[in-house]
Amino acid sequence: MMTSISDSGHYHYYPADTCLMVLLRRLAFPNRFGDLVKEFGLNSVRLCEIFHGMLEYIFISFAWHLSFPDLWQDHFTVFANAMSALGSPYDNLIGIIDGNFLEIRRPGGKGNHFRNNLHQQEDFYSGKEKRHGLKFLAMALPNGMLCIHGPAQGRRHDARLLADSKWIDMMWNYERVYGSRMCFFGDAAFPRNAYSQVMRKGRMSSEERSFNSLMSRIRIHVENAFAGRNNVFNFLSFPHHVKLGGRNSMRIYHVANFLLNCRATFYGNRFSHESGIDPPSLEEFLSM
Repeated sequence: MMTSISDSGHYHYYPADTCLMVLLRRLAFPNRFGDLVKEFGLNSVRLCEIFHGMLEYIFISFAWHLSFPDLWQDHFTVFANAMSALGSPYDNLIGIIDGNFLEIRRPGGKGNHFRNNLHQQEDFYSGKEKRHGLKFLAMALPNGMLCIHGPAQGRRHDARLLADSKWIDMMWNYERVYGSRMCFFGDAAFPRNAYSQVMRKGRMSSEERSFNSLMSRIRIHVENAFAGRNNVFNFLSFPHHVKLGGRNSMRIYHVANFLLNCRATFYGNRFSHESGIDPPSLEEFLSM
């Protein structure tokens, strides 16, 4: 199978498996396109062309629409049972949510002249992280899949991300259609309501401290997902390569998350192993 890559209106054809290997090799990092010339037998210009062409193709064809949690609504009851078996005190908990900060090169800084003014720098600067970046919202499901929403400006609060994601609306629609209420769980930064349960904070009783200790052991799975993605795709750990004005910089996170979900269809992950729910096959996942 051959894949066509467009470069300024000119098309070049490469084997599909070569294109995928170039994408994976580049995301694995640290490397430059010049370092991969001997490995693939192509010059650095062609390798750059393949990398960005594959990013665009995967994002448009798969990564974007396969990142929504409502794809898994038919499995919510199974997820809730698995979470109860893990020790959750809720019998309707389907997943764990958390915000994730992706550090980027400073807007207007060296090599990143996009939106070169102080106002835009403030928008992407996180006072909590003390860095410039993009924010994403993620939901880890017991079958090993990770759903995401974003990107948003780095200064956005996790609660704002949840409101923008419409995930609470999704849970309300599920209750209206299926007649049962489900919820997800996050840290204390998120609002607490019928569909969003959170860790306790402030002055706590012994029962509340025990509750936090129990849920921390379950909530760690979404943190493991973030760490696993950065370990597998080390490109995301180097902020000087993620530039707002760069080509496909807004898509790399989605594509990396999609590829990690594809990997989970073969090997699972710690969350799916502990919950006892097998991830879907690759064919089932891609056809959703």
